Amino acid sequence: MKTMQMERWSLGFQTLGAVALGSVLTLSGAEPQAADAPWVSLFNGRDLTGWKIVALSNPAPVVVEEGAMVLRQRINTVEHTFVASEGEYDDFILELDVKDDPGFNSGILLRCVKAPADAKVRLNGYQVKIDNTPRAWTGGIFDDFGDSWTWLHDLADNERGRAAFKLGEWAHFRIECLGPTIKVWVNGVPTGHLVDEKYRKGSIAFKIHSLGNNPKATENAIRLKNIRILTEHPERYALPMELPPRRAPTEPGKFDKARPSRSALLPTGTVGSDRVGARHGGIDIGLAGWWYLGGRVNDMLSA
Repeated sequence: MKTMQMERWSLGFQTLGAVALGSVLTLSGAEPQAADAPWVSLFNGRDLTGWKIVALSNPAPVVVEEGAMVLRQRINTVEHTFVASEGEYDDFILELDVKDDPGFNSGILLRCVKAPADAKVRLNGYQVKIDNTPRAWTGGIFDDFGDSWTWLHDLADNERGRAAFKLGEWAHFRIECLGPTIKVWVNGVPTGHLVDEKYRKGSIAFKIHSLGNNPKATENAIRLKNIRILTEHPERYALPMELPPRRAPTEPGKFDKARPSRSALLPTGTVGSDRVGARHGGIDIGLAGWWYLGGRVNDMLSA
């Protein structure tokens, strides 16, 4: 009788031990840990292997200095230049470190695709803003068409987010793109939680804003390093987000810029496309002059 009882106790202890061991394994092994995340480096810190320059013409300069990708503007450029990844991605988590000079206007493009041939920009995609203005909407998300733009998720009501980024200092960005949801953190502070279905797969790119005849602006730069991506089951490594999910506004906002109509693009006195010259301040200028003026307007009215 005692032997049978001892056997039952032994079996009970074995069962409890198995349950306890299973619990430990579940906590430590079954759920993926951040330290074990399968990150892949996108930038080797030595050259632009894995990246390409995308521009209409006369691309802005991109170099590697002290382990960082360094982007600068070029004068008299009619469109933005992009440094785009050769790979394309749908669902992913992206992390990188960014240092932006006060005079440099830039952004991080996600899932970007080739723009239509008649567009005023070579790539379209979700763009995480790196804001060099007092508005301080770094980490917000907008859609840039070169001659117009639409804000999808701003920081107007996010005071903590506006304070997260400091011009001239290194900042860490974490961006999660999972299905229709895009989450952004800057230095660990949530800045964006957008739900949108427009762009589903494409490259990652960094923008160099077009520039008019302003040589002083070419002294500024943006630096990027420690660029890595996670594409293998990224949903397992997604972080909780404090901000509620938000869809893009249905009405234009204060900081949006509507796409110019065709009549607005044609100089006064122009009929159709028969004449490419126009009068500006009493001086006859050609099409190249209008491109230059357009670049100056973009400098002043950038998103």
